[in-house]
Amino acid sequence: MIIFRPDPAEFLIEYLETEKESEGIMKKTLLLLVIIFFWFLSPVQAEVKTFVHTVRQPFSGSQSPDDARVAATHKAKREVLEKAGTYLETLSIVEDGRLTKDQVLALASGILKTEIVSQEHYSTKEGFGIIIKARVKVDTSVLGNKVKKRLADQAVMRQLIDLRKKEKELLDKVELLEKKNQNLINSKETVRNKQDKRELQKAFQQATRGFGAILLNYYAISFWKHGKYSNPTKVIGILNEAIRLEPLYANSYSNRGNAYYNLKQYEKAVQDFNKSIELNPDNSDAYNSRGLMYIHLGQYAKAVRDFDKALKLNPNNEAVYNNIGLMYGKFEEYDKALLSINKSIRMGANNGEIFYNRGTIYVNLKQYEKAVQDFNKSIELNPDNSDAYNNRGTTQLSLTQYKKALQNFNKAIALNPNNPNAYNNRGICYMALGEQRLACLDLKKGCALGICLVLEEAKKQGSCL
Repeated sequence: MIIFRPDPAEFLIEYLETEKESEGIMKKTLLLLVIIFFWFLSPVQAEVKTFVHTVRQPFSGSQSPDDARVAATHKAKREVLEKAGTYLETLSIVEDGRLTKDQVLALASGILKTEIVSQEHYSTKEGFGIIIKARVKVDTSVLGNKVKKRLADQAVMRQLIDLRKKEKELLDKVELLEKKNQNLINSKETVRNKQDKRELQKAFQQATRGFGAILLNYYAISFWKHGKYSNPTKVIGILNEAIRLEPLYANSYSNRGNAYYNLKQYEKAVQDFNKSIELNPDNSDAYNSRGLMYIHLGQYAKAVRDFDKALKLNPNNEAVYNNIGLMYGKFEEYDKALLSINKSIRMGANNGEIFYNRGTIYVNLKQYEKAVQDFNKSIELNPDNSDAYNNRGTTQLSLTQYKKALQNFNKAIALNPNNPNAYNNRGICYMALGEQRLACLDLKKGCALGICLVLEEAKKQGSCL
């Protein structure tokens, strides 16, 4: 379950898009990375480990070739990732053995790219089948950074674990269906036998639709960039199809709810989280996200109940404490907000968003040096967040560090030219530097983008007329 917060601070998540399956063997490529620090140092080469796994999948009777191919593809990709996961466990960068097996495999599915390098049909005297060959490459030169980024968001890790669990359930179901299929093939043809074959065919097709829904959820996650969906409208379309294929998978609704949140359609988001909770009432993240929607809707009593339920289901859900801190901030109870967000950080939250939020709390507590430190950390973790630069600049204004503040406002505007707060703050900074003409241009731009309060105040004082 992906978690969103009301503040615009973002954290970096990368997810590789699902590969389309292709016929034939793909051309192999070799990556050689040479890093030269000084002329007297030896070149450093990246180690690239390659893992391959092949699955033979027979089909006959009620199982169509397409149903067999889909199941075999998922099985091949899953098992080659397990081989790669076993290798990851031997590396010190994977938390020095502090991750469970499920977490390691979820991590592998989130940072490694699986390919179907060949698929071909075969026939024997017993019948027909398909051979699927999958491959995954592990490039240790970039692995550490990917691991760090993925582990920064435990909510996404939990979702990846759930997706793998759902996939395993479907593969187990297909295995049982295949046994039933073989028994029906070997049994005497009767009216009941024909009916059972039709029901079995429907069950195979349903499993195939379930696999499709899983792939679409992975595809939706591939749009998760810097703490939000880069294209929430497209993600909603993807998840609409996932829900059409499998209307009983709770995570599809949660993910679509998060996309609606990105579009600020809070009521629709609540409806989706309601459905997700109805289908899976034990999902702490769904309650946490719905609680966040209630904050935006001003329904704080409902938010408190959802956060309480989320913590009962998972006392270690660090994201809940971040959101509780945000709610305290809404009521200007900054000391309580700080305690809550600090707890989230102690529990392992380590993304640009959490430090942005705490930095904002420090600003309200007038602890400006600490605020700057947190905005520094937020920008280090997410260098593309316009609001973090804007807030750091605002804090430096309070510290009369005008030139540093100006640099931050310039960066904030470069990242988001439609940020009215950044223009207004830069205008204030220009005023402090004695650049009234530039100040008025910025204040007018900020007003044109929707926030005119600063310009109006300047006019009252005889400026920017």
